[in-house]
Amino acid sequence: MYLSAGYIAAAAVSLRTTGHTVHLIDSGDYDERHLAAIKIAKAAPALRCAYIACHVNAGGGKYGLIEYDVRSIKGAQLADELAFALGMLEVGRGRTKGLGAADRGWVCIGGIYAGPSNLSGVIYEPFFCDYVGHRPLMSPAGLVRVGHALADGCTGWGA
Repeated sequence: MYLSAGYIAAAAVSLRTTGHTVHLIDSGDYDERHLAAIKIAKAAPALRCAYIACHVNAGGGKYGLIEYDVRSIKGAQLADELAFALGMLEVGRGRTKGLGAADRGWVCIGGIYAGPSNLSGVIYEPFFCDYVGHRPLMSPAGLVRVGHALADGCTGWGA
């Protein structure tokens, strides 16, 4: 929790500083979170809205990963922008992966597609916590850098 909370806080500050609205949906199960995001997006139909399920990864990888709903063109575009922004960090350009209903991460974003067309969702896993090369990103300063990369990717997508 500390790692994702650290970069989420930095991203929120960065986005708010540049005039973006940020809603942190940090309670409830995924279905409840998806419904909250859908409600927010419906209230702002003229704006692009991003739902970012923030995680860290483990299991021996050496990259950042952004997963999106394979049905969502805008979700794939958001994932690409976030992956590009990760390229400024030690992870190199992030990888993107489309998810379908049978995939493991589906529960994290599967309900977002039912929302309005201005809402896209991704799973953001910027580094592997068990990879020594990513340790600098797990420091307080590193988490700020990860948060700024998240904000930069969102800003690039929303432009």
